[in-house]
Amino acid sequence: MPILNLRKGDHAAARDPQTRQLVRLFHPRQDVWDEHFALDLETFRIEGLTPTGRATVVQLGLNRRKQVRARAVWLALGATNGRA
Repeated sequence: MPILNLRKGDHAAARDPQTRQLVRLFHPRQDVWDEHFALDLETFRIEGLTPTGRATVVQLGLNRRKQVRARAVWLALGATNGRA
């Protein structure tokens, strides 16, 4: 089981760190990535653009050091379409 699935677990919602409101997490089959996230190409960090995006970034640990380093390598190798 991928580590992100373990982090998400059975959570369907989390708190937006900006508003403290409980919001649903990003659903890749229902939501559009570009509406909720942006990738900073200088830092390789994912920025949440919406309450759902921000809560998902925190809940899934998308900007942990290891994730950011791996994202930088993937982008340098051209192994991704710009989405982490």
